[in-house]
Amino acid sequence: MELQYASEALRRDEEVLLAAVKNNSMALQHALFDRFGFLCNAVAEKAILETAILQNPGAIQYTSENYKQLVANEKKFIIDNPTLFRSSTEYNFRYLRADKDLVLKLVAKYGIALEYVSKELQEDKEVVLAAVSDDGQALQYASKELQEDKEVVLAAVKKNGMALQIVSLHLVPSPNGKKVLLFNI
Repeated sequence: MELQYASEALRRDEEVLLAAVKNNSMALQHALFDRFGFLCNAVAEKAILETAILQNPGAIQYTSENYKQLVANEKKFIIDNPTLFRSSTEYNFRYLRADKDLVLKLVAKYGIALEYVSKELQEDKEVVLAAVSDDGQALQYASKELQEDKEVVLAAVKKNGMALQIVSLHLVPSPNGKKVLLFNI
């Protein structure tokens, strides 16, 4: 749907806006905000904005200042209260699970939160290293490839020797009969 060609009434309509951003997240730039900086009722606006931002984080530039401030407050809340990351992003602000800057700050303080970040960030070595450096048990939420990465495993084991239980599946018999860990180097 080409929202820029729609009437003003349609560019304010909740159903039309949601359909438009589902089709193309950048349609958000053609939505009409009211004089208070809102699209429509708060519940529908949140759904529309999150749909657009989940598809393309760059779409946040077309949101209202009110929503940008809400996101900034939520990021600060998550950093200040890392144990609430899961509940904060389960139904609200889901796209924050893929916000690398936020996730890096979060897992550096609360490594086990790696469980709730996006799959892409569970495959990101920088993020995983930050997580296992805080809590070695976070290794269980890293991608399979990073669970076999020597640098990541060593960082996890240095923080928590029990992290070896996670990589024990990768132990193979050596010629002398002992089991050794093979790394992808």
